[in-house]
Amino acid sequence: MTAYIISVLVAATSLSVAELIIPKGRLKSTVEIAISLIFISVMLMPVVDFDFSSVDLKYDTDYTDEAVTTYVENSLEKYYEKSYFKALKDAELIADKINVEFCGTKLNKIEIYLSNLVIEENNEHINITVIENYIAEKLNIQVELLTVYV
Repeated sequence: MTAYIISVLVAATSLSVAELIIPKGRLKSTVEIAISLIFISVMLMPVVDFDFSSVDLKYDTDYTDEAVTTYVENSLEKYYEKSYFKALKDAELIADKINVEFCGTKLNKIEIYLSNLVIEENNEHINITVIENYIAEKLNIQVELLTVYV
């Protein structure tokens, strides 16, 4: 450390003397810039010589912040609910309500409550599997994640 302080003091003194010797004019501003760069390089020598391999830059990969996770999940749920509403509307299906559930960034479950399902009056049974497959295809999702309520 003392060698560094001595080198900084010697550089400052010699560069100040050199600046005083230089005559005024256009050359003086160029030399002042060069002197400043030399002084900065002397000041940064310990940083350049520093062994960065001794610094541990690893971070804890198991770190989870509950607030961040909750925010991401809520944002994803809102985004997908809006996009699924639009996709169903494009397929001429109107949903009363859509619930999307995420765990982290993984889609867990989608619940769709349909309002305008057109069913013939002479049909006694509604084939919900056909409806789920149709909606899963339109939304480009796995049918296992989807639950449709009529």
